[in-house]
Amino acid sequence: MDRLTEERTFYHWDRLKNCIRWGVQGMMDPGEMGWYTRPEGDKGMVSGGGFYMSSNAVSSSNYGPCLTRILIQPGTLLYTDSKARKALGFRPSNRQKVYIGQIIPFAHNYRKDSSVGEWWVTHHHDVVTTLKVHGDIGAGVKTHIQWNRALKQIETLEKLVYYDLDDNFLNGLRGGGHDNSRANAFRNSIGYLKSFWSLLTYRDVFSFIRACLVRPDDPWQEIGDLHHFGGYHNTLLKKAKEALGEPGSLHIAKSSVWGDGGNCDTWAESVRDEILPQLFTDIIGSANKGFRDYPAHVGPENFKVHSTKTQFDAMSANPYFMVEGAEAADDFPGLEKDRSGKKRDWLVDMWYPDVSHAQKALDGTKVPQDLASKIEGRTDWNSLVRWGDLGPYFEGGEARTLTRELMGALVLDWAKSICGKPLYSRSRSSSTTGVAGPLGIDAIHPLGDADKRISRMFGLLGALDSKFTDKVSYLAYTPIGDIGLRMTPARYTQLLQKTAELVNQFKRDMFERMMKWVMTQGSEAKWENAYNDMPSFYKMTEVLNFFHPKSRGTYKLPSTKDEWSRDLLDLIHQRDWVKFMDAIAEWSAAHGGSGVHKSWVA
Repeated sequence: MDRLTEERTFYHWDRLKNCIRWGVQGMMDPGEMGWYTRPEGDKGMVSGGGFYMSSNAVSSSNYGPCLTRILIQPGTLLYTDSKARKALGFRPSNRQKVYIGQIIPFAHNYRKDSSVGEWWVTHHHDVVTTLKVHGDIGAGVKTHIQWNRALKQIETLEKLVYYDLDDNFLNGLRGGGHDNSRANAFRNSIGYLKSFWSLLTYRDVFSFIRACLVRPDDPWQEIGDLHHFGGYHNTLLKKAKEALGEPGSLHIAKSSVWGDGGNCDTWAESVRDEILPQLFTDIIGSANKGFRDYPAHVGPENFKVHSTKTQFDAMSANPYFMVEGAEAADDFPGLEKDRSGKKRDWLVDMWYPDVSHAQKALDGTKVPQDLASKIEGRTDWNSLVRWGDLGPYFEGGEARTLTRELMGALVLDWAKSICGKPLYSRSRSSSTTGVAGPLGIDAIHPLGDADKRISRMFGLLGALDSKFTDKVSYLAYTPIGDIGLRMTPARYTQLLQKTAELVNQFKRDMFERMMKWVMTQGSEAKWENAYNDMPSFYKMTEVLNFFHPKSRGTYKLPSTKDEWSRDLLDLIHQRDWVKFMDAIAEWSAAHGGSGVHKSWVA
């Protein structure tokens, strides 16, 4: 055989997962070449199973969004049919040529056509020992990875990160005779990325942004309740891989519809008896001891939640939790009035359902009649509205038992109400059935501890069970606190969809930056925490424009603990989103960002 006299550059377009592996390793390992050259690999191949490449940088671009450059070294053996016939006395078939190529490392220029470039194939891994997914390409191609094409759909990115780039893939990366530093850097970077994205859904998006601004070197340490993060993160990794590998396998949603596709009564019972308790155990790290058996108040004890009249009306319409003690907030500084001259602001008590706050729960058929009769028979419970007054009744045990039974009944009612309903719909009549999933858990508060986290996980897993398409990904994110309980479902759905649009773009940009840094800098790629100069990170604050429609553009937020004054943090603790939004808008406007003070709307 003749030999190549000079280094040649060839091109191969493929899906992102393969491209990443070749770019990280810088070579192809024997096992992968063995897969290409197996007998089944001959099917549909012009010159037998093997690794194909072209001298034209764009001729195979329809095979995927990612370009790998292959540098074939001088001295490589060159196969030709004529020399094979001369040596063997016959022209080998494609399968026979593959067998020869598995033993003798050669390259075969099987098609010479100036209109599309030359096409080559090899059947031996020793021929492709220098693969690159970075550096100058030339030939009229600007980038190795067409990011807009590769990650146009958010489900492509989610499946890549959680399913394709799993532990088996990462642990299988190696450099052969090459430096392994790039593979190690990639493993560390993907591990960081997955943990960072878990943090994004562990708390609400606004808390995530604040943690990143205040402590960019380690935002995890700025998030409260971090002791549950490990369980949450591991649960997400496991469930995401299951769902993205086999949509519907989590039995939370199927074909973008709540439920498992079977009987709704049976599914609702599994949600109550298995799915929610198991999520609690997985996230909290201890066995679930049953549903909540004590009263739960929204916000600090004996503290009234500040709201607008629009919010009060939305809360009053919620089918589960109670709103009590509504009154105009006459003493609130800087009060605004609506067009009718009425005060905009209200102070209300918000109670999650229990035996003394069960009026809504007992309305209709949410609760079995025998349980409703027991609760209604104790009228002394129904008159209680203050936390401290409940002690004597709950110490007796009966109230605890009935509250626990009430939680189970309400969870069953909620699960039945969403079963068979779409996670996404253009129809106004069913456009809010998606958000009814996580909002139901928020409103009932059945588990007591970590309910908000579990409700976010439930919505996230429902989206993952439905392939995490752009249409359903909004269920994965909570923009700020428990604001969803104070908005109409339709309005909250719009807010979540806007949040998902901003967050998904940030995730795309972050992955793209990681890939570029790892591919070009290898072990020197210190991309962690480098999101601080990414426009899409700050653009996530534009979700606040939903509450301040007179504002435009990106908000400027406090970036130090000193700037996050005690007053601002107290407003977050008290869940006083009206005052908090006004204060943030004022701070942003004063520091050169978006924000119009006192324009807050629900």
